[in-house]
Amino acid sequence: MKLLFFLTLFCLLSCTDNKESPRQQLNINREWKFRLGDLEQDQLNLIDYSTWEDASLPHSFSIPYFLDNNVYQGYGWYYKEIEIPEEWMNKNISLEFEGAFIETELFVNSIEVGKHVGGYTGFNFDISKYIKPGKNKIAIRINNLWKPDVAPRAGDHQFSGGIYRDVYLNISDKLHIDWQGVFIQTPSVSESEATCLAIIEVKNNYQDDKEFTLVTQILSPLGELLSTTKTTTT
Repeated sequence: MKLLFFLTLFCLLSCTDNKESPRQQLNINREWKFRLGDLEQDQLNLIDYSTWEDASLPHSFSIPYFLDNNVYQGYGWYYKEIEIPEEWMNKNISLEFEGAFIETELFVNSIEVGKHVGGYTGFNFDISKYIKPGKNKIAIRINNLWKPDVAPRAGDHQFSGGIYRDVYLNISDKLHIDWQGVFIQTPSVSESEATCLAIIEVKNNYQDDKEFTLVTQILSPLGELLSTTKTTTT
């Protein structure tokens, strides 16, 4: 029985105080604005973004790449307005990037949220404390400058800049399974059975303690429930 690598692990977190759906994920690839070149960050509130070119993600500001003598290396800016309903203000809100090359800086309502360096891994920014009900301004500064301490440092690699994978707005309860917070280990495996160890990182952004139940299930390739574990703790 060699089904180990085809098993599905399903994790559900429920808070005793919250009976609503615990998580939403919205793809926000459409209706961005783009500007090639750099800007003064203290001027973000004064910019007329309507003059920027329309863009959708995934996007690259170095196309066509095969014209290697003309490949742009420098900065590019992305801009988008997102509407935040009043009922989301007590939620945990984050922006998830599946990939951007190579250095990404995020500004929400002209406030710097954070930076990610690396062109081939996903990353996530918690923007809960930077948003407000209604219209919110998302500005992203990206560069594809060569960095000697960041892979790839040489060789036949793609160095075109931009947000080249999907971007999502994630909405969850303040008590939630953290982004990329599920870790699976199989400490023992044989022809007939295997042991699965699931390590789940739970994050509580409330001001007070919360009791929750974590349900972990293992499903077969056909969707058959093989194992269920429930953990209730504070």
